Formats: sequence, structure tokens, C-alpha cells
Amino acid sequence: MGEQPRIIVFCPLEFERRSVVRALSRAGGAEAGSRSRVVTTGPGAEAVAREVRKAHEDGRADAWFVLAGVAGGLRDGLMGAPGIGRVVDAAGTQWRPDIAVGPCTIVGVDAIAATPAAKRGLRERTGADLVDTESHGFARACAELGVHWGVVRGVSDGAGDALPPEVVGWVDQRGRTRGGRVVRDVLRRPRLVWELPALGKRSGAAMAAVGAALIALAEEQSRMMEMMRPALPIRSGTVILFGGSFDPPHRGHVELPERVRAEVEQRTGEPAWLIYVPAGRSPFKAGSAPAPARDRLEMVAAAIGGSRRAAVADVEIARAEHEKEGVSYTVDTVRWARERLPAGARLRLLIGADQAAEFHRWKQAREIVSLAEPLVMLRGPVETADALIERMRASGAWSEEELAAWRGRVVDVGTMDVSATAVREAAARGEWERVEAMTGPGVARIIRERGVYGGGTRH
Repeated sequence: MGEQPRIIVFCPLEFERRSVVRALSRAGGAEAGSRSRVVTTGPGAEAVAREVRKAHEDGRADAWFVLAGVAGGLRDGLMGAPGIGRVVDAAGTQWRPDIAVGPCTIVGVDAIAATPAAKRGLRERTGADLVDTESHGFARACAELGVHWGVVRGVSDGAGDALPPEVVGWVDQRGRTRGGRVVRDVLRRPRLVWELPALGKRSGAAMAAVGAALIALAEEQSRMMEMMRPALPIRSGTVILFGGSFDPPHRGHVELPERVRAEVEQRTGEPAWLIYVPAGRSPFKAGSAPAPARDRLEMVAAAIGGSRRAAVADVEIARAEHEKEGVSYTVDTVRWARERLPAGARLRLLIGADQAAEFHRWKQAREIVSLAEPLVMLRGPVETADALIERMRASGAWSEEELAAWRGRVVDVGTMDVSATAVREAAARGEWERVEAMTGPGVARIIRERGVYGGGTRH
């Protein structure tokens, strides 16, 4: 992506932009500026949509587009910057962001909901948790352009708080505060002297929460980029996800997927890359005791070496460590990858024939197919496409049309006489030459030095 920003933050108001810039600068110094661009759009749905289209026309389509600023709360107890997983408008149209998601709904309206009664009415009509005057325009524009987007809003006024009626005149079309207008209104209605500090305090707290949320978002994207972008300059073509326990990875895990990658490039005429995703723990191997997750991650990195067309991602391992859940679901990983890859890249999921035969048992199997069409490694002449399709037909889970599509996903990669079980057994016996022959020197060194499978020196 060169010097292009990884995240573009769209702030309707200038004070919101300044707050976001301060937060990102404190978190990342000069580096934050290279990763993020913060734009003041001016208030209102059309102003935000116009800036979104401009950023897209400027060649920023690979960035994450985030609308950030303050919003009103529509239910009691809402504070901070709650995660937003749905945007609606007054007509009932809805959009779902693909980044910075959460359980809350925000409704975009064309006029400020300034009173508790107005907020209560919006809550009753839409079921929304928050309200602003830009999210519907932002969501519509992002959806039309096909960019990755999210909404991060801090609650500056709760369901029971009233905004001064004069507030609509305090900001100009460019999102800047009209200081003279504020002074004039204070002179006309002195009670504003007490109302304004409270509003300023709430807005400051809301933007502090927004800043923290944006920092977390930037860190997430940065971590993903560090894992994937340096080795894989992905802008288009095909990205092939290859998951598994890799307990340990062996030459078959490297050479057979490489044959698939080469076949995809030949079929499409475009570049293809492999992303290895070691599992936290497979739901189909819940009773197994794999090697430590970080050992497996490092072994995969050693197995693929310095390949410019392959990388390893720790998304499932990190998820298991963070959520303490230990089970890896492919649908979550596919969603993760699809949300973060450039819009021009195709996503495929590499699996074996045995996995294809049992694919109907996978969580959200059809959603996986729609987001990352599988590629099936067929180890001919041991396996045939006809035999695989018959096994899948016997499950009763697939229509004939779906089975025909599965046949077209088969790639014959041949066979290799190696298995993870054989590697573990050889390591336990201390047969290091055999281990290296099956895994390569880098993986063998990690197994031996760490005593991963009972042989070598454990430390």
C-alpha cells in the first residue's frame, strides 16, 4: 500500500478531529500519522458521504473507513464508545459494518434529537441505542463503494439529557465552532453559562472513549499488517487460507499447498498467496493435546521459511488466548480475513478431501463457502473426485447443484509419504535425521531444542 493510510477517520466536527488526532499522536507519535488520516467532513449525512466518495476516488479504497465522533444515547445507562454493529435510518433501511462491530444500533437522522422526548420517540420507532445525523449517509456511501467500514461514536448526551436548542447554529458547514454565535447566544440566554461546561465535559469524556477505541482498532490492523503485508503485498489476485493443527508442520503441509497455489495462478492468470492459520484447537479434535500454540506458530513460520508467497497468521491462537475458549471455528477466521483483505482480492479456503466430505458438519458451512470458496486437495490416485462427491452425496446435506460446484473445486495435488503422527513418533525416539527429512531443518531444530514431543532438550 506504500504511503497510503491504513485507516481514514471521518469526523463531522473539527473538535472531534482534533481530539482523534491527539489520541492517535499520544498512542503512536509520528507513526500514527503514517497509519491514519483524519478528515473533518462538516456536519450532516451528505457532507460525510461526499468526503467518503472523495477518499475513494483518491485511490484509498484499500483503507478502513471509520466514522468517529459524538452521538446521543437513546437508552439509559449507555456511556463510553459502545460497539456498533448496525446502522439504520428513519425509513428502516439498515447496514451492517464489517469493522469495529458490536451489539448496538445507531440511527442516522437528518435533524438533531435535542430533547428526551425526541430521543424516546426514536427509541420506540427504531429500537436503536444511539442517534447521530451522519451515520446513515456514511453507511450508504461505504456500502455503495464496497469499502471496509465501521462507526465509532461516543455518548455525549444520554437519553435523559437535553441539548441547548441553540446548538444547531454553533457549527458552520465545515464543522468549525462559530465562537461569535456561541457568545451571542450566551448573552441572550445566560443560563447557557451553566449548561455549556456540562456539555463540554460530557463531550470530552465521549471523545476520550472514541480515541481509545480507535487506538485499539489501529493496533489490530497494524498487527494484522505486520503478519501479512510485508511478506504478501496483496492488492488483488487470490488469497488462500490454509488452516490446521500443524502439530507439527511437515513437508506435505508446504509442498502440497504450493502445488495448489501454482494451479490457482495458472487457472486465473493472477498472483496467489498462502496464509497459514494454526488452530487454537479444532472442534473436531477437542480431546487432543497439541503442542503449545506458540511453538506450533513458530514451527509453521520456520516451515514456510522466506517464501514471498506465504505467511502465517496467529488469529485463531490469539483469539483462543484472549477469549479463553480453546476451540477454533473456521467461519470466524474467514470473516476476519474477508473483512481485512483489499476488496479486489479473492478469498479461498484450502481443505483436504476428508474435510470436504465432513464439511456439512462445520459451523456455518454455507456462509464459509460464500465468503471463501473452498479448494479441495485431492491426493490422486489414492482419492478420486467421483469418490469424494459420492461421500458428500451420502451425507444428504448438499443439493446436486452444490455437488457439481464442489467437483469444480477439486485440485489433484498427488501424495507425499509423511504425516504429523510419524514426525511425533520419530521425535519421541530421538530419530532427528528422520525428523528433519520430514519437516525441514528449521522445524526439526525447534522440536529438538524445546523437546516438544518428548525428545530433545526441554526448556
